[in-house]
Amino acid sequence: MRNDDNSLATSFAIITGDEANDFSPLFQPAPVPVSANRTRYSLIFEYRPSRRVEYLFHQWLGTQAQGLADGGTALWTGIDQYLYYRVNDAWAWGARFEWFQDTDGTRVGLNRPSNPNHVPLPGNFYSLTLGPNWSPSGNFLMRPAFRWDFFGGPYGGPRAAYNDGVSNQQTMLGFDMIQRF
Repeated sequence: MRNDDNSLATSFAIITGDEANDFSPLFQPAPVPVSANRTRYSLIFEYRPSRRVEYLFHQWLGTQAQGLADGGTALWTGIDQYLYYRVNDAWAWGARFEWFQDTDGTRVGLNRPSNPNHVPLPGNFYSLTLGPNWSPSGNFLMRPAFRWDFFGGPYGGPRAAYNDGVSNQQTMLGFDMIQRF
């Protein structure tokens, strides 16, 4: 839904159906169903107070029936927020803040034996990303970015989420290009 001057928009989506459970035999004490119902919804609000500024709020929630080792329902939720400032037709600055709560530690790490971190990792994951967006034409976008991730879980020390289980934060430089056809 959009208003007449395209300065406000909303979107809602829901998807549900049987999906595979993400268990590793290493962390699964008893046989579990191969798949069970997974439901996820997504709610988006977009606001453009001026030609140069755009703000986007995205909230979502997911559940997986029989997604826990004891057969219970797994839960995860999150919020993404984006803020863009358009400098001119080709350049914009962007910022993104994300909060992701893996309530039961079933979404991050995927409980694989090859994961060097000590899973499960229930807790709150945060991410802050900043960078320019260059679009010299309507069908090409290039985005270098600086990203800072940090984890706040109920555990410390060996249950850290990054750097092979040693640190609760990480920084990185990223880069992507998108070509639309």
